[in-house]
Amino acid sequence: AEPPQLDRRATPMAAAEEGQKASSTVHGAGAVAKGSTSWEEAAPGLLLALFAGVATSFGAIALPFLPPGGPPPCAMAFAMCLAAGVMIMVAAEMIWPAIQYGGWWPVILFTGSALICLACCRLGDLIESHHHHGSSSSCGAEAGDGVSKVKTSEVKTPEARSRRLALLLFFSLTAHNLPEGFAVAVSTISGHWFGLTVCIAVALHNVPEGLTLAVATYDWTKSRWKAILVPTAAGLAEPLGAVLALSLFREHVTAKLIDDLLVSVAGVMFCIAIAELLPEAASTRCWKCSISGLLCGALVMYLTHQVLDHASGGHGHGHSHGHELGLF
Repeated sequence: AEPPQLDRRATPMAAAEEGQKASSTVHGAGAVAKGSTSWEEAAPGLLLALFAGVATSFGAIALPFLPPGGPPPCAMAFAMCLAAGVMIMVAAEMIWPAIQYGGWWPVILFTGSALICLACCRLGDLIESHHHHGSSSSCGAEAGDGVSKVKTSEVKTPEARSRRLALLLFFSLTAHNLPEGFAVAVSTISGHWFGLTVCIAVALHNVPEGLTLAVATYDWTKSRWKAILVPTAAGLAEPLGAVLALSLFREHVTAKLIDDLLVSVAGVMFCIAIAELLPEAASTRCWKCSISGLLCGALVMYLTHQVLDHASGGHGHGHSHGHELGLF
């Protein structure tokens, strides 16, 4: 029975079970971060958070392979489903422990953030539709017939959808990277090896998220430089989160706070994956690319899981870092 216990300690599903055992260690690490940590001691955590954030921009490596006029439908389908696969797996790993162990507060946070995100998206749709209808009507009136109105609608709708999708991805990934920067910094202070493995795990799923954001930005702007800069800007939220954790908020950052932030952002990501990314991929009718993207997204999260499993089971960090592993 010993090997299964080691495996379970390395998964988020064991977070609640290990909570009492890990609490003293986590709070001890938090006390180090709050009180006696110098910037020299914090430097490795900041550098690892910077690397994990920069990994978001690695996704732009696919841009040279895309045609100048924008990504083809199959590339969009693959990228959207790739991000959706990662987001759904992240959400599942965050919410499953709460369901298994009976904690309802994360479920409330997850559901509430998802519903708020959905409401904001629908409100944005109404505002966009009203504004677009007004501009289309004025164009039609100036032209003196209904042809220009139809043409304006046909031209602006794809651009508006691309812009909306790129902005949603940017804000959700930026919000997701911020608490991850908290976690990388705190885990590095409590152990450099563990901080490195958490950094690698975060970087692994940041790459496909960055790829999706780069493709969506390129589809909107048709600019390769902007498609590189936007994922890079989203990734910089990771070292920003580390700096905030070790400076301004060092007295307030706890494992529970990071958990709550990640659960809330996971609800937002789940909503975007289900309500935005998958329908957008389905509209391309490229089913093979869509399924391939979902499977690749799940594979990335499996590799992330294996990295954390190796850190816990292979190096004896299962008990001391059980709660921090639950962050991912």
